Amino acid sequence: MGFVDLHTHSDASDGSFTPAHLVHLAKEAGLCAIALTDHDTTAGIADAVDAGKELGVEVIPGIEVSGNYEGHEIHILGLFINPDDPELKAFLKDMRSRRNRRNEEMFRRLAADGISFTDEELFGSNPQTVITRAHVPVPWFRRGSVLLRIRPLKNIWNTVAATARPRRRPSRNPL
Repeated sequence: MGFVDLHTHSDASDGSFTPAHLVHLAKEAGLCAIALTDHDTTAGIADAVDAGKELGVEVIPGIEVSGNYEGHEIHILGLFINPDDPELKAFLKDMRSRRNRRNEEMFRRLAADGISFTDEELFGSNPQTVITRAHVPVPWFRRGSVLLRIRPLKNIWNTVAATARPRRRPSRNPL
């Protein structure tokens, strides 16, 4: 019996590694299977599946979408999805469009306070990345912000959220 990780992200959303490299890391960690569950995109699944076949790691096609339940943001994982399903593709396109509009507004408001980021800082080496809130602290960290040297990494998002909260529109995802 082997171990699995059913919630991983690649650089197609807010992960740090390409889908293929993520599978390599899973193999090195001794996992027999992973689910690639990027936010609002299935763009990395084919590469992950190909790497999994090559390395003997089962790759379960998945997705993570955000929604609201009784006023609380929730995250829903879908496993064993068909990334080529036309209805899923249309749904995810709509989700990414909503996320992009929300991000544009948040970044506009942050820029009004002198906080800005380049596309290169946000997208890194993957221009197709789905930008999430997790991308926001990364440029500050890479710039060597004094704020990030003082506070532990786990508190970075709390700091960013406190700064951005008045600038951030609530999610209006249909879920």
